[in-house]
Amino acid sequence: MTNWIVDYLEDWNREDVDAVLSWFTDDAVYEDTTIKHGADGKDQLRRFVSTSFEKFPGMTFEFVHGVEDEHGFAMSWVMQPIGLRGASIGLLRDGKISEQRDYWDGKFFEAPTL
Repeated sequence: MTNWIVDYLEDWNREDVDAVLSWFTDDAVYEDTTIKHGADGKDQLRRFVSTSFEKFPGMTFEFVHGVEDEHGFAMSWVMQPIGLRGASIGLLRDGKISEQRDYWDGKFFEAPTL
């Protein structure tokens, strides 16, 4: 288990925008591939993270598994309380996240047909 990933997810769980942003380089790229939304740089990333907390209050990320080296990382997680499984893959530069892309199943939010 990689401790920094657990600490990073805990900052998301505390809904602490500044703490989340501290993990990223100033020119970071963040993309939520499912909703085709993201951010280029910390100003846009601040808006993305803040909006995420507003739209999904009380969400938390449960760490499942992660791997990393000095160049990048991959982790799987479960968004609670809804049980949504997902994965994040990214690049690291000087110990900070320079790119992150999230992948999850958007059909999870579609209502079943009766």
